[in-house]
Amino acid sequence: MRMAVFTLGTSLWALGAATLGYGLYKLLEVLITPLLSPLRDLPGPPSPSFAFGNLKEIFDADNSVLHEAWTEKYGHTLMYRAWFNVSKW
Repeated sequence: MRMAVFTLGTSLWALGAATLGYGLYKLLEVLITPLLSPLRDLPGPPSPSFAFGNLKEIFDADNSVLHEAWTEKYGHTLMYRAWFNVSKW
């Protein structure tokens, strides 16, 4: 009977393949989920920045003034953009 031998190189290759697979899975999840979600059609403010989305507006606004204005304009259920224009609903 012959035993399987796992070398450091084999273990590193397997770890690298698993990491790459997980990374591809997460990338596809980030790219495809917004396209298939029924929430993608929620109203919301336009994003002034690709990198920051609406976060600069949110952080610069006084307390809940901006959120109240958005609620008045877009309704109680709305969508805004976060880092790299990722939708937040």
